[in-house]
Amino acid sequence: QAFFAVFGPTLFGLSPPRRPRGAPPLPRGEMRTSKKKEDSETSGLSATRQRFVDISRSVLFIQARFRHAKTVFRDFGPSVFCNRMGDPCDHGDIVFLSDRAAKYIVLSETSSTGLLSKFVEGFWGVSKPEVLISVTGGARDFELSPPLARAFKSGLVEAATSSRGWIVTGGTDTGVMKLVGDACLESHLSVPVIGIAPYGATNGNDKLAGQFRRVVYTNVPSPSKDGAPLNGGHTHFLLVDSGLAGRGAWGTEIKLRSRLENFYVERKGVPRVVLVVNGGPGTMETVLEAAR
Repeated sequence: QAFFAVFGPTLFGLSPPRRPRGAPPLPRGEMRTSKKKEDSETSGLSATRQRFVDISRSVLFIQARFRHAKTVFRDFGPSVFCNRMGDPCDHGDIVFLSDRAAKYIVLSETSSTGLLSKFVEGFWGVSKPEVLISVTGGARDFELSPPLARAFKSGLVEAATSSRGWIVTGGTDTGVMKLVGDACLESHLSVPVIGIAPYGATNGNDKLAGQFRRVVYTNVPSPSKDGAPLNGGHTHFLLVDSGLAGRGAWGTEIKLRSRLENFYVERKGVPRVVLVVNGGPGTMETVLEAAR
């Protein structure tokens, strides 16, 4: 439809002009010249029509592939991914004590960011962001002075709402991730808050096994050096499975997070703002990956 709306009239050529009845015949030389001119015009029109027919076929092919990809990710999105062992990935919904539900998927650290982008937008239905607000910082709990905490929360909420962006954090219920998640929950923020966390250091990850699960996320161990629970202020979780567990899993999600953010920046032209609050070596690595 789009092709014919734009190029439709050009597919049709004008017929050669007819001589009126009773007109004297053309001399032999003029007849040859007229015939050559008609052949040239007809040939040119045929070439033009053929060119647009080829374009039409290409457009139809691209549209078919696009519809096929969109259908695959809309209906079978999680099946495109697997865990580190090659088995179907775990995915579903997490229900927190606040009765807020969040989507989650457990996937390999080597997953394609292009496919992951299509999954997030196609299967989860998250619109492409106008800006990425990437928040990183300390995983240990800390306290901000009341004025500073209010300024941080109101500024973050206003920036995310006005820009229709995504907020991306480490996803756990500790440190700056907890600060951001709680601020979004208290403000009833409607923008996506995506947590990218290491699966091996996620407390209660045994509850997440299976496909299309609806998990009530309660009775989960408190934060420790070996792991932390997920924060209920987030709307989506990408849990990165590196094969490591406990304290050895911390930081294994950084490269996938960086690759996904860079995909949106470089391939989709989405600007990124990196917000750093407190932190240590892991924070510096995240900032370094973003700068690259």
